[in-house]
Amino acid sequence: MSRGQTVTEVQETQIDVTGGSSSSAYGIYALGGNWQGSETLELRNVRINTASSSQGVGVLLEADTSVALFSVTQ
Repeated sequence: MSRGQTVTEVQETQIDVTGGSSSSAYGIYALGGNWQGSETLELRNVRINTASSSQGVGVLLEADTSVALFSVTQ
């Protein structure tokens, strides 16, 4: 999802973040200044695992990225 978001929902998913010792790896990465406006990404029952990676980041939101978090109970 570079230069704007195209995915709107991810559900029932496990993201395993793996990276080498010289590079970082990301589960969800928002490039600064490109996720703004009315874009919505819904995560439902999603697990982001960085346990096996010393350079792993679960969620990285760069500067100038707008975000609002909320919980929905059913």
